[in-house]
Amino acid sequence: MPTTVIVSAATPQLLTLKLIESGALVLQESGTTPAPGVVWSYMGQFDVGATGMLHLDDTVNNADAVLGNLQGMLNLTGAPIRVMMGGDLPAVPDSVDNVQIRLAMQAVPYGAGTLLDAVEAAVSQADRVTQIWWHEALRFVVTDLRVQGMAKALGVSDEQLLALWERAKAE
Repeated sequence: MPTTVIVSAATPQLLTLKLIESGALVLQESGTTPAPGVVWSYMGQFDVGATGMLHLDDTVNNADAVLGNLQGMLNLTGAPIRVMMGGDLPAVPDSVDNVQIRLAMQAVPYGAGTLLDAVEAAVSQADRVTQIWWHEALRFVVTDLRVQGMAKALGVSDEQLLALWERAKAE
């Protein structure tokens, strides 16, 4: 399954070194290049250190090993991804409240039920942190890693997710 994560290290040099060691970047005479199936976007130096976005598509056979080698550097806390690969996203509401998103999902057919039914079934099988987040969050951000991961797991395209956010904002 394709995976997109935020990766941070103390310095740009350390970040590059760790990405080479993990196999995400390949060292060449002219510098580094992403390994096949990998997209790398350096975002800059922030309070958390040198930061970038790493995307592993489903052709990367050793994706688990690459991510395992980067443990401690991955931001899986739901920090929004501000830059999406492949172009600009259309303007959408940054966040919607928990009632708006649930009402919007209830209106979207999915399988034998609704998208809300599918999300709740998936959450019931998820880890405890995800369950707490789903049940207690007051607002949901479209770029949140958990939102993005759930959409991908349920086969919801980026376009469908953005349309869902538009619908939620109208609720």
